[in-house]
Amino acid sequence: MNIWKPLPEPYWPDDLRSPGLISLSFSILPGIIIAIISALVLEPEASTKLKIIWMLVVPLLAGALIYTLILLFHSVSQFWADMMEKSYIEQRNWWINHASAGIRLAEHSSLFPVEDAALKMLRLEGEMPPLKDIPRKLSVGVDEDMGLSRTQQILTHLLDQLDIATLNRPEVWLYIRNADQPTQQDASAIIHNHTLLQKPTLHLLQALPQCSMLEEWIMTYFCDSRLLIIMELQGANDDAFCEYATALLFAHQCPSPDTRMPVWCFRSLNCHQHQVEKYLDILFAAKQVVPANLRHVWSGNLQGEGLYLLKDAFNETLSGIPEHNWHRLPVAATWTPGYRWLMLEWAAQAIRHGQRGQLLATQQGEKQQINVAMMSGERINSPADDGNNWLQILHGIFKIITLISLIGLEIMLIRFSLPKETQDDAFIYLFIMPAGMMLLALGIFTQGLNIARRHRERIIDYYRR
Repeated sequence: MNIWKPLPEPYWPDDLRSPGLISLSFSILPGIIIAIISALVLEPEASTKLKIIWMLVVPLLAGALIYTLILLFHSVSQFWADMMEKSYIEQRNWWINHASAGIRLAEHSSLFPVEDAALKMLRLEGEMPPLKDIPRKLSVGVDEDMGLSRTQQILTHLLDQLDIATLNRPEVWLYIRNADQPTQQDASAIIHNHTLLQKPTLHLLQALPQCSMLEEWIMTYFCDSRLLIIMELQGANDDAFCEYATALLFAHQCPSPDTRMPVWCFRSLNCHQHQVEKYLDILFAAKQVVPANLRHVWSGNLQGEGLYLLKDAFNETLSGIPEHNWHRLPVAATWTPGYRWLMLEWAAQAIRHGQRGQLLATQQGEKQQINVAMMSGERINSPADDGNNWLQILHGIFKIITLISLIGLEIMLIRFSLPKETQDDAFIYLFIMPAGMMLLALGIFTQGLNIARRHRERIIDYYRR
């Protein structure tokens, strides 16, 4: 299902125009014609009662019947439009709920050769050193006294930074770059023996996890927490990038009492760089983050055309974000896709330091595609159905029933104003006609439900294409 498509604009009239003077004129005209014909046809010696009936009562009732029929047609049209609008609101809310789905980043930590790198990128505590002065390796070595390898040392420091007591039966996903079997065994020993993790389930990843993993976790509800650990460490002939390690604890429910600013990660989308403005509008329409709360853009490895298109999209979509709040990650000569996870952790630190909404954008491979994701310290409540719409529908139902009853009454009054009816006439007008009116009302309401159903099916088919 292609969820990242603009929701079709409603095509029903906002408010059908109420019957005006023209409709009233069309209602009065038949009454006048009947009165004139009656005056010409009735004999002069006709009784006064008969003249009053044909020249006054019948014309008034005929005009009232026609005007009531016009009101009924208008009310039925408005009722069907309200039903379609109700269906549209339901589908709009369904789309927003899916497009704004998110997951809680309950806790996070990272290690980088520059201390407090995220705060320095944000210029909250100093500034990042020039690229040439950034160390390429983490300042963590082997602990010979404790018998811990460098990998074990880094992993231990990473877990110790997590501000949480214990995790019971967590699932742990671990990726270590350039890891051989002894390195994985060392890391596994730390995972299973660390006091933070009680009876963990460990998944050793052979490849760097992609954005699709987080997307899957967002859309799949799980009760426990999931800890993603990524450690990109240099190896032989593989030292062009900058080492880092990050731990990200995801949960749909916070695993401990929340004493810190919450962090939410929302669904991301991929788009061609020339379509970034269009899809940025879609993200804001999904209400992941209020545009006014967006404070920083992490542009990752974007450069050249893709970067300028993203900046132009922001200038068109918003009032623009100051240049100093755009953060690239030129931390090494070589970009590694894993930096996106480090960027996510740094953005989480920004949120917890009062920087509100964050947008992450990275180029995907060589296909000129951009992955765009949003993070925030708050989650906008899912929209609820508009109660006024329900009131409109109920008002429409009451109005239609009233008008149908009035039409039946006017027909009966017209018939009883004519020469005395037979017993068969009385049976027809007193029993069969009310039943017909009830069937008419039922047919109108059923058609309204059918219109709403077909409208809902069209929108669902639209997203399936």
